[in-house]
Amino acid sequence: RGQERMRQIGDGGNSRIVRPAIVRCLEPGCGKEFEERVPSFMGFRYAIICPECRNRKAAEFFTHERTLREQSRAYRRQEWINQQVPFKYSENSFADFDASDGDNLNKVGKLQDYAVNFPVDERPLGYPSVLITRNINGVGKTHLACALLKAIIQRHADPTDQMCPYQFWPAPNIKIKLQGAQRYGSAETPEQVYTQFTRVRLLVIDDVGKEKLTEYDAGFLQEMYFGIINGRYNNGLPVVLTANLGFKPWPGSDIDLRDLMGSATVSRLMEMTGGIQYVIDGKDRR
Repeated sequence: RGQERMRQIGDGGNSRIVRPAIVRCLEPGCGKEFEERVPSFMGFRYAIICPECRNRKAAEFFTHERTLREQSRAYRRQEWINQQVPFKYSENSFADFDASDGDNLNKVGKLQDYAVNFPVDERPLGYPSVLITRNINGVGKTHLACALLKAIIQRHADPTDQMCPYQFWPAPNIKIKLQGAQRYGSAETPEQVYTQFTRVRLLVIDDVGKEKLTEYDAGFLQEMYFGIINGRYNNGLPVVLTANLGFKPWPGSDIDLRDLMGSATVSRLMEMTGGIQYVIDGKDRR
């Protein structure tokens, strides 16, 4: 009797009593009888289902929730790819790059390894930088940089950030953005622009060396590249560059990255890349 009273919960004169009983599972297609303490209130019994059906429905619920979360993450990753990767390269990957020329197969494999091992779940502090270069247009430098960027975004575990932490910028567009920030009344300051470029997890700069090298531009570009590379160097964050210039002049030329960026910038970049540059073999495919 004392145990029976312990099973009663008073609520304004109404009692909720739990008694053991043989009940039938109300889940459609089951109907199994089992013993259960059936909660009742005001004479009405709550609808219940057997433990097997309960466990199955719980598993189905959590599976469905996981599927919805992954679909949401996949959608967000694709949004980031659409935002960052130029439309022309949005469907490209390492697999559809023709690596039959020279030693390209080995270089593409190393770039794939770079993307696979990129630490997407944390800030990639100390992770190496990449220089993809060749003095010939149309050999696929941008294709490889975009394939690398896509592979990293697709591995990002929880893409809930408002801004994509991996960004793609053509070098001429960076120049235009910084020059615009220097104008009176600009919505952002040069300091804010440099902060953006120096703190994202990965910055891809495309078409380095396509800028004009007039007397004014030469000084501005050296300052621009030093601000970005030095900022990322100090923050321990990598940068991926595609360029028509290399660490040394190409045969028949006397111009290299130092003429564009300055010696101090290239010195930092060589340390960040380990002095490695991926020279893509082949001819203009356009």
